[in-house]
Amino acid sequence: MNAFGHRPLAFGCLGFLASLIVLFYVNTVAKLVFLLLSAAGLIVCIILFFKKRGKNLQEVAVFLTPLLSFFVVSALISVFVFTPLENQAGYSDEYVHSVEGYVTQVIKSDTEKSIYIVQLEGIDQNDASFKVALYTKGKPLGYGSYFEASGQISSFRSVDNPYLEYGVVHFVDAISCIAVDTEPNAPFGFFYDLNKSLCQRFENNLNSDTSALFSALLLGNKSGLRSEILSDFSTLGLSHILALSGLHLTILVAIISFLLDLFSVPKMAQGVIIIFAVGFFVGLTGFSSSILRAGIMLILYYMIKLFAGDPDRITNLFVSVMLICLFSPFAVFSVSLRLSFLAMLGCIVGARLTRKASILKRFKLKPLYHGVVTIIATVIIIFFTLPILCNDFGKIALLSPIANLIFVPVFNLLIYLSLIFILFCQVPWLGDLLSDFSNWVTDLLLRIIDWAADIPNTILIVKTPIQLAGTGIIFLSMVLLLVVKREFFHKSLIITLIGAVILASGTALSQIKKVDNVATVGTLGYTRNDILYIEANDELVFFDMTTAPYFSLAHQVKYTAWDLGHQVIDSYAVTCYYENTSTYLGQLFDEIGIKNLYLAEPLGIEEERACEEIYQLATENGASVYTLEDGTSVNGMELSLCYEKGLYGSDTKATALSLVSCGKRITYLGASALSGDRRAYEMCFYSNIIIMGSHGPGYKDVYSFEAPQLESVIFLGKSRDYCSHKLFSTLAPIANSAREHTVTIKYKA
Repeated sequence: MNAFGHRPLAFGCLGFLASLIVLFYVNTVAKLVFLLLSAAGLIVCIILFFKKRGKNLQEVAVFLTPLLSFFVVSALISVFVFTPLENQAGYSDEYVHSVEGYVTQVIKSDTEKSIYIVQLEGIDQNDASFKVALYTKGKPLGYGSYFEASGQISSFRSVDNPYLEYGVVHFVDAISCIAVDTEPNAPFGFFYDLNKSLCQRFENNLNSDTSALFSALLLGNKSGLRSEILSDFSTLGLSHILALSGLHLTILVAIISFLLDLFSVPKMAQGVIIIFAVGFFVGLTGFSSSILRAGIMLILYYMIKLFAGDPDRITNLFVSVMLICLFSPFAVFSVSLRLSFLAMLGCIVGARLTRKASILKRFKLKPLYHGVVTIIATVIIIFFTLPILCNDFGKIALLSPIANLIFVPVFNLLIYLSLIFILFCQVPWLGDLLSDFSNWVTDLLLRIIDWAADIPNTILIVKTPIQLAGTGIIFLSMVLLLVVKREFFHKSLIITLIGAVILASGTALSQIKKVDNVATVGTLGYTRNDILYIEANDELVFFDMTTAPYFSLAHQVKYTAWDLGHQVIDSYAVTCYYENTSTYLGQLFDEIGIKNLYLAEPLGIEEERACEEIYQLATENGASVYTLEDGTSVNGMELSLCYEKGLYGSDTKATALSLVSCGKRITYLGASALSGDRRAYEMCFYSNIIIMGSHGPGYKDVYSFEAPQLESVIFLGKSRDYCSHKLFSTLAPIANSAREHTVTIKYKA
């Protein structure tokens, strides 16, 4: 019996978290059925609990009551929180709205491109109250700043929504944005100001890389880190060091405990001081999901230890995550929270294995003991986080155990150094000494990490069914360690080994060179922002057909590439230009990288200037630049382009594009493509796949076209509205679902 009463509470919390995720993806009827069944089961359990006879039934009721209670809570949250937001998904229009509100989260902030989570309070001078993602450029906004902006309002598809964890469905691509009031209007503005001033102290006294690294390690501010550094950390499996979590709080608590013991502070007072210190640090670092989970766990631990005895770590973990999701249900979709949760679960389970290594202490091999424990803990954490690593990132860092063994102790010392620096950097002679030493240490460390990240074949791409089956078996065997008896321990390890063998076999088979017979063709974007992508023969190509490439598209491009197992875009073709095309491409280079860039011929002085900026951008990032024109071959695919003055009067819009990939001709029809040049009809005649752009194929006076070899049609945006009834009824039997935006090509080698 632990302080919370019984272990079933932990499994009840697990049921709550799992049902939240599942219920988000089902319709309202299914949610109501789930709610009614859970409520009925809860009533039955309560009746069984109060019956005087049937001790076994009472034990079952005690076990199921927390689980069914949290099922009811998750269903209520899903009905009243998720459903209203889901009903707003798919919304978009072509009008420019004036919006106002205040910033609640700063995702990225600089003069070139900024991303904020904002609470809207007005749209077109009407009252409004919901969160959106705001994409803008110009003078950055601060946390809590009240702003006025104008731009289009659209909504993410749930699969492409990078900000779902904040409860955001819509985004605003701002044409203009000004700060009306820079004083923090949002809660906890004090913490933001303090965090900003401490980061500024690092920037004023250290070089750019050192200040950025210290800000990330101590204050959770990663905005200053270069993309190359983030990529190196990801390659070595060290990204968790930059995400504030239990590691950083443990160091903080260790320092406070040492100082309090030094002054002989009573244990009760120590616990109270540590609880307040942990809460303050969580606020200072921005209430991120991972640090919030660790903070609540520590606060619960000390509260239970002070007032109720020994806490149960697993129950403590589950309750802390449940409290976060009760307060903010969308936090269950936070990748950092899920990674933090599973990693901590792995540490708890791994304690069984690390105890077996304690025999090394008897032989006075304490350093070896700590090394073995670190490797075991890292491997178990990797096993427990496999579902997230495979589903969200599609890769596993093979060097992670060794890299963590070497670098985690070093970064622990670096956290201490950053804390010492922030306290004493203003002391004249000591501040200069600490500054020089910190710059030297950080520069050396980043050079070593950069060298290690360049070691070839250290990333395992996981995307085949056999590989996923192997990772699933490994994860399930780790979960079994939570619930099985001790005698099953060795059997669980054998199951883990079997899963590892299957994973290795799947990887080996995926490397066997054979002729591919499948290609993926898909589309991204909203309204006038359409992007065509083709993945075939292990190469990924994007064709940008947008008339207005907004910042949100960069996220969609990145996540699509990752879902297809690509860490870098092989080729990216730009068919038309807009005022922020160079900024948009700059974000793509920052987010994922492009090997080859194809640029259409510019028309006019403004577009020539844009081409020069893009060419310079590509050169700085090491990309090769080619001219895109009719007959150009992109990754072996010969293009046909049809330029026409489109629906929106753009002289440089490629209203139709046609290419051959894997033996199939694919034609994209942009705005009013079939209302202009007859060449678009010729492209359609020989096509196997036709993609109707958001405002294509043209006006409603277009009744039909001949395409005898047509196999599939993808409709985008409002293209169905621009289709005549006769044309749509002809194409409907072979049209893909508007939600999928993807078609698979099967062809003979």
